[in-house]
Amino acid sequence: MKELRPEVVRPEMLRRRVDPTRYRGLVRPDKTVKWTKDQLEQVERLRGQSSEAWPRPTALPKSLGELGELLTTLGWEDLAALAHREELMIYREMDAARPGVFTNEIRRALAVLFSNLIDARRYDEALEVVNEQLRLSSTDRSSGVAARDAEYWRMVYWRAKILARLGRRDEAAQSTAVAVNEVRGPLGRLGDASANLELSHVLALHADQLDSAGRVAEAADMTAEVVAYWRERPDSTDTFASMVDLLSERLVRSERAEEAGVCLTEAIEEIRHREDRLTLARIWHSFSARLLSLGLPNEALAAIEQAVNIHRESVRRFREGHRQLEAVDEWDWYDDQRYDEDPHENRRRELESSLEAVHKAERDLHDELLNLSACLRRLDRVDEATAASAKAATISKAHAVYSSRPRDSQ
Repeated sequence: MKELRPEVVRPEMLRRRVDPTRYRGLVRPDKTVKWTKDQLEQVERLRGQSSEAWPRPTALPKSLGELGELLTTLGWEDLAALAHREELMIYREMDAARPGVFTNEIRRALAVLFSNLIDARRYDEALEVVNEQLRLSSTDRSSGVAARDAEYWRMVYWRAKILARLGRRDEAAQSTAVAVNEVRGPLGRLGDASANLELSHVLALHADQLDSAGRVAEAADMTAEVVAYWRERPDSTDTFASMVDLLSERLVRSERAEEAGVCLTEAIEEIRHREDRLTLARIWHSFSARLLSLGLPNEALAAIEQAVNIHRESVRRFREGHRQLEAVDEWDWYDDQRYDEDPHENRRRELESSLEAVHKAERDLHDELLNLSACLRRLDRVDEATAASAKAATISKAHAVYSSRPRDSQ
């Protein structure tokens, strides 16, 4: 990073409006503004003194850190960045006099400054900060497993993301390629669960950057490795299915449609036997759409049937929940301490919310039944297709009757 003395926060800079959409406080904004002004007064008093006169050796940088937190709460990330830059500058000067003593403070100030710059969308400056964080990480760690931790990979991730946002996609891909090689080396040789998890995350990140750089075939190959990792994790079905969906999409764009079809059909057989399949309706729908586009209606049918079963079960559960709510004695609502308002109004709102959840589940089932019907027709199974359409029509008719009723009669 550049070692220039930064501009500092001055009282006149606080004469701005608080944007309510960016305000993060729990009290009225005017109170936070007052606290911020008071904190800046304290900072200015300390600025005017020599460090020997401070009540404690870190008085000024700590006060600047607190000022930066208040400015962040107000949504004034640009001013917060100024406060944390000044804080960082002072800690650097102190660390130069006592090397290593203030390393943790420098790290923390860099992390907070980075967050402010990202929020302010000042990506060029954020890139400088994350490069500095990575340099610090490289200089104060030994080689081997201890050389890389979750914080390091978070910085690698953000560096690649910023480079991509700046349009420097080739550099982003090169950055993540280095990370992949690092993980495959000392971490990969261990073969333990944490090392493999790190490798899967870095591979996924690298695949994203390759895809963004137009290197889709390479991205697909990387994604296939990630899929292989998550296939062995039966408790992570959602992640596995999402990665399969992404892999199939990249294979199609790489003109490897046959491989896409194989990976989807194999995944269907794998997932359908897992216990947490009720969370996967969206994935089944996506699988079926891609299989249909690949000219594989039989395979698509298997996915659509899974989605229909999930939505049918969802409708059953929401209907049962609504029936139980309707059966609650209305007098029980008078004793419910959650409500200070008219219990009749509260009961009406909860019943309406519950009924809307039922109708949403029914709409989802309706849409998937139409997909089922269309797929069956492509397979010339006309009678089954007609039956599926009829079930969808029954749901539509019930919704039309409901929508036509006056609100106070529902």
